[in-house]
Amino acid sequence: MQYSEAVWIPLTPVGTMGTGLLASDLDSVVRTAETVASALPIDRYPQTITTNDILLEQIGASDAVVDTTFQWVPENSGQLDKMFINLAILANMTVATSGSQIWHDIRVTISRVGGQDMILDKTYPIDLTISAIGHHLEIVADSITDKSIKIRAGNQLDIRIRTTNTKSMTNTTTWGIIPFFPQQIPPAVADPLFWAHSGVMFYITRDRK
Repeated sequence: MQYSEAVWIPLTPVGTMGTGLLASDLDSVVRTAETVASALPIDRYPQTITTNDILLEQIGASDAVVDTTFQWVPENSGQLDKMFINLAILANMTVATSGSQIWHDIRVTISRVGGQDMILDKTYPIDLTISAIGHHLEIVADSITDKSIKIRAGNQLDIRIRTTNTKSMTNTTTWGIIPFFPQQIPPAVADPLFWAHSGVMFYITRDRK
């Protein structure tokens, strides 16, 4: 690792993926941008230009919330000065007999291995009521610049992604991280599309001490 360095950690879910969903067929899309994009070194943020219009949908157990932990082990020591979270999660209601699902939030925690020494614990409110069959995409784009955390070579960091929801009556919804999603929604299919990746970028400099 060279200083200063932007290290991208892809948040690619493990498990069964669906046959695909047209991005133009999404029933709702909410993009939560917590801070200005200028706080992000955009030349190191992965994007893809494509004419594709198909989202790969993760298939989880019915009504099972997202609760996934990713690991990153630094190769060198340094100082974590800022980070960028880019994350897309899809809720897919497949049965809507009665009642609803209330999607409360997405929570991101980053800690050293074992859950000790919390580096980040942030909740992004959603408060979306889902009562009909359909696909709902929530995108979090958050540049966090108020961090100054020492990292050590070989000291694993855990990145945990969780969702919370409340279910009432009879309905079924699946939830999952989408690893690859369009920036332009609805997309113009005839034009090249900019697609983003779910992940966390750590911006690391040399430990000044």
